[in-house]
Amino acid sequence: MRTMRGSLSAFVTGLGMLFVSLVGFSFDSGRLIAEYAHLSDIAGNAARTGAQEVTSIRSNGAVIDTARAVLSTSQALRREGVTGRVDVKGGLVMVTVTKHVQFATLRLLGVPGKSVTLTRSAAIQVGQ
Repeated sequence: MRTMRGSLSAFVTGLGMLFVSLVGFSFDSGRLIAEYAHLSDIAGNAARTGAQEVTSIRSNGAVIDTARAVLSTSQALRREGVTGRVDVKGGLVMVTVTKHVQFATLRLLGVPGKSVTLTRSAAIQVGQ
């Protein structure tokens, strides 16, 4: 029985480290998903803001004013504290945003964070 001395302590320590790792993974994964949803909202709203910069409605059909769309979209992103890329092609405004999310607990295990990049777009709709 003397050869088993301390093995319970090692087992409990290992279980404790596993538990902390799982809690950290759950917490930081939740933060990553929440940040993704938040960035998706920001990019989508900014794209819709740019798609509202429509000209030539009465003459030859609706066209997005590229300069005004880029300006209003960039201002919408800046108000939210986010930087991104804005592309206007025809009747479509595309917004790409990137943000680095710092991990709180997984950083202790050597995983500092992860970058979230996503693109949202909005198009003009010509209605009746």
